[in-house]
Amino acid sequence: MTESSPRSSAPWWAGFLTGAVTTLGVLGLCAAGLTYTCRRTVEQRLDQVMVSPDGKHQAVQYTSKGGPAGGGWCGHRVALIAGTDSANNLAEFDRGASYFFEASCSSSVHAAWRGSDELHVTYTMPDYGVTVHQEPKSADGVRLTYELTAK
Repeated sequence: MTESSPRSSAPWWAGFLTGAVTTLGVLGLCAAGLTYTCRRTVEQRLDQVMVSPDGKHQAVQYTSKGGPAGGGWCGHRVALIAGTDSANNLAEFDRGASYFFEASCSSSVHAAWRGSDELHVTYTMPDYGVTVHQEPKSADGVRLTYELTAK
C-alpha cells in the first residue's frame, strides 16, 4: 500500500498567483535598484570656464563620468553658453546635450579662444585610441576648430 501526499485546500491558481506576484516583486526591486544605482554614480567636475574676449560667450570644460560597475564611461566635454549664464549646472549640459565636444578620459583636452568668435579645442590620442564627438559649428555663430596633437 502506498501513501498519498496530503492535499492542499487552496485552489490551484493560488499557488500560481503567489509565485507570479513574488517574481514581479523581485523584478521590480531589481529594476528600481539598478535605476537608483546608475543615477547615483554619475559624477561631473568643472575643470575650466573661459570667457570670450567680448564677454558674449563662455566655454565650459568639464568631466562627466558614471554608469554601472564594469561598464562605465568617462569623457572630457566642452559646452558653449551665453556670457551671462551660470556654468555651475553641469548636469543640465548633459541632459540637454549642449556640449559640442567630447573626448574619452584617456585624452587630454584644452580649449582656448582665438578671438571673440572662434574657439579652438586641442586633444591628444594615446596609443590605444580615443573616442571623440565634435560638432562642426555652434548654434550661435561661434566658429569651432579642432586639433589632434601628439601625446
